[in-house]
This record gives sequence, C-alpha cells and structure tokens, in this order.
Amino acid sequence: MRRFLSSLFSLFILLGILNGCSKPVYLVEGYYSWVEYIGEGKLDTRIYRAEDKSVPDVAKEMADRLKPEEVSKVDAQRMFLVYPDKLYHLQKDPDNPDSTIVEENEKEFVTYNYDVEFLEGY
Repeated sequence: MRRFLSSLFSLFILLGILNGCSKPVYLVEGYYSWVEYIGEGKLDTRIYRAEDKSVPDVAKEMADRLKPEEVSKVDAQRMFLVYPDKLYHLQKDPDNPDSTIVEENEKEFVTYNYDVEFLEGY
C-alpha cells in the first residue's frame, strides 16, 4: 500500500511539472486573419484583422485568453492591451468599420515607434 501511495504521489508531482510546461497561449495567431509583418527581430510588428468584430469585443476575447498587465479604457475606436513582452494596439479598421485591426508589437518596437505622451493618454 505504501508503495502505491508513493507512486501515486510521484504521478501527481509529475503532472504538476508537466502542467507548467504547457504550450503557450496564442492571443491573435490562429484567431484572426494575418495581414502584414513589418520590421525584423525585436523591432517588429505583426498585423491581423478580426473580421466583423468590434474593438471592445476583440479586447475582451484576448483578455479572456490571457489576462493582460494593463488594459486601456473601453473605447470603440482604439484600445491597448499590455503584456510582459508585447503591446497590442487594437483599432477600428478604416477600410471595414465592422472589423478590428490588431497590431502585435514587441516592446522594443513600441519604444522606438510610439510617442510616450500618446500612450499615456490611454
């Protein structure tokens, strides 16, 4: 009996370790249509389109997949979600107002390409 309990305990520990090694959560890839890739390395951005979805709806979907460090106030035109290594800029698609453009930006890209005062407004 003692050997069975020891084996069962080892199994639970192994399952806990494997749970920590689960595959990463994808926030946009596989959910929205890929549009464009700009830049290279850490100075890049990936652009996606969420067809027939509003900015607040896309922000909620993404936040439900993985809780962001910060979320801008709910806005129908533009929102930001901040994660440890990326910033997501969501905005109403100018070519299709029923859809949302999602920019997936590396932190370094944001540092060199966004105005701090602009981001502080959100």
